[in-house]
Amino acid sequence: MYNETKINVRFNECGINGYAHHSSYNCWLEMAQLDLFKKHDTDFVQILDKGYYFPIIKLAIDFISPIRLGDDVLVRLRIKDLGRIKIVFDYEILSQKDNALIAKASSEHVFLSKGSKPADIKRGFPDLYKALGQYVI
Repeated sequence: MYNETKINVRFNECGINGYAHHSSYNCWLEMAQLDLFKKHDTDFVQILDKGYYFPIIKLAIDFISPIRLGDDVLVRLRIKDLGRIKIVFDYEILSQKDNALIAKASSEHVFLSKGSKPADIKRGFPDLYKALGQYVI
């Protein structure tokens, strides 16, 4: 199952040529993660407030087709690997206009507690961990 997040390409995400800048893609991936967590009654503020954080340790993006200012994209997210300390997200970014593939990406994150110590997401957020299991491919 995919989580789908709709995003409109904004002016500040584009270069002078009107095409989305490559740096914007990671922000869209993060927005898709936030959207997924919120759909399951958790957000990053709650995670931080409980003394945890979720840094990215690996990012890969394959750019396939450009997207322009004002276009709408759909970020489809699923989970490639759901461990108790590490999660690997898999993404497709599609044009909402014609469903054309814009980019494919993956990001790897670890769940850490204060002091950068590995933490167990299943123990810290059991309901979220269970919900994320629906998105594993």
